[in-house]
Amino acid sequence: MFQRPHPKRISNKSSSNQELEHIIQELQNSLSSEVGINRTNEKTIIQLERELQVRSNKIKSLHDEIERLENASEDEKSEMKAEILSLNKEIYKAKKDI
Repeated sequence: MFQRPHPKRISNKSSSNQELEHIIQELQNSLSSEVGINRTNEKTIIQLERELQVRSNKIKSLHDEIERLENASEDEKSEMKAEILSLNKEIYKAKKDI
């Protein structure tokens, strides 16, 4: 025998379904928002990684330049020391000739 559902039960099921649909919609909206935030964060991370690489390359370049200048300074010091030594020898010879 067929029994009709009680009207309150139909109403409760309908209300429960509406609540579930509302909750599902809120969750979908929240998920969409989180996906958007994640995409934005991923773009930011990629940009920051590029900037990091550029700055790392600049630091390496500056370090190499400092090293080159330090080595050049050492070479210049050596040249000056050799020149001073040569001049001292000339002075010694000149004094000896006097």
